[in-house]
Amino acid sequence: MSTGAPPPGRSQGEPPARADVLVLGGGPAGASAAIALRRRGISALVVERAEGPGVGIGEHLAPPTLPLLARLGVLDGVLAGGHRRSAGVRSAWGEPALRDRDYIFCAEGEGFHLNRAAFDGMLLDVAEAAGARVIRGGDPPPLVRRGPSGWLARIGGDELRFSAVVDATGRAASFARAQGARRRAWDRLVGVSAFLAPRDAVELEDALWVEAVEGGWLYSAPLAGDRLVVTLFADTDALAAGGAAALAGALLAQSTHTAARVAPFSPAGEWHVRPACSEASDPIAGPGWLAVGDAATARDPLSSSGIAHALEDALDAASAIEAHLGGDLQSFSRYAEARRRAFDDYLSTRTRTYRMEPRFPGSPFWRRRWWASPEEAPVLLDPRARLRLAPRGLQRARSASPELPAGVEVEALCSAAERGAPAHAIVAAYRAAHPAGASDRAVIVAVQALLARGIFEAIG
Repeated sequence: MSTGAPPPGRSQGEPPARADVLVLGGGPAGASAAIALRRRGISALVVERAEGPGVGIGEHLAPPTLPLLARLGVLDGVLAGGHRRSAGVRSAWGEPALRDRDYIFCAEGEGFHLNRAAFDGMLLDVAEAAGARVIRGGDPPPLVRRGPSGWLARIGGDELRFSAVVDATGRAASFARAQGARRRAWDRLVGVSAFLAPRDAVELEDALWVEAVEGGWLYSAPLAGDRLVVTLFADTDALAAGGAAALAGALLAQSTHTAARVAPFSPAGEWHVRPACSEASDPIAGPGWLAVGDAATARDPLSSSGIAHALEDALDAASAIEAHLGGDLQSFSRYAEARRRAFDDYLSTRTRTYRMEPRFPGSPFWRRRWWASPEEAPVLLDPRARLRLAPRGLQRARSASPELPAGVEVEALCSAAERGAPAHAIVAAYRAAHPAGASDRAVIVAVQALLARGIFEAIG
């Protein structure tokens, strides 16, 4: 197999050169996939579109991630990378007081607050040192499917043939979408982040802090140079109400501990907004391609597992690709199924964690997270309640899809309520028009979710 060096020029009509795997994306998932592939003797070409890393919402590396870094062969690079070490987590979750979870009790040792630019750059450097070819700042090349032989692409004037493509393009999942994959979101979580500099000398403890408030939750962690990264998590409707700075101010005003922690720091010069919802691609893999990291399944930062799941995907993807190149036609399907099972387990854990916070029963943010999926929500709707579509409800309805059971067509449901009718009549009208779609219960849950969002309104 090739070492990843650029192929020599070829005369017209000569077959394209072989480069086993094209990796689209050079973040932790893509770079780690390239490293794992090269460890198995498989050539890889990485196209990293961004000129530099984006703003990471989560910068924390929990101790259970360290064995994965060791398996990948990059743990020494992290230990020598100048990242700020973390002794544990302090959280006000389920009660007002901050409670400590000290990493001294973790078998893997301490955690780290990462400098993401340095971490991501280190992984790409390791991939190159292992023999992968890395193109930084390049646009993803157009790809043409060539039957069982793989994919063709023209890169840097050379026509290359790839046996597999790895989509590591993050939440955009651009290659998977181009192959027909759809993204399903389970919520509308968004993170609003700022990097704060101290006004004067400040003694900043090494712990990660998490604090639940009525409108969402807050995350803060120290970085090198006594800077503090703070991220405030809420749903997109709260962000839309007043913008990033207003949302940050509102959540900080609801907090006790985080507000005190940021007080010695200068005000944020800029708030960075990033999606943070739980979402997954369907499918995760297909003929000649598979997705890794956030392009496969993206997780709530509360799990502190984003980097760990990117590394796990990368290691498992390399194994699946090796089997695929050896003639195993089912290896990609097994890889995708394992990702789906892991994501289902994550959703259950996510629900249990959010249910541990009972202090805000009237908060839409918390109510939306008390079930692993909309299908599990209890039926509380009075079937006799007269409802109708609220003014401008249809325009706002599309963003409500993550809160609706799968299979419910939100625009059609809005049409059924446009003139106003009892809830049971709206459900019956929708089901009559879509007899093979979602169940009665799913439609009822969808109606009550739209009512809670103000997309439907009660009428006398």
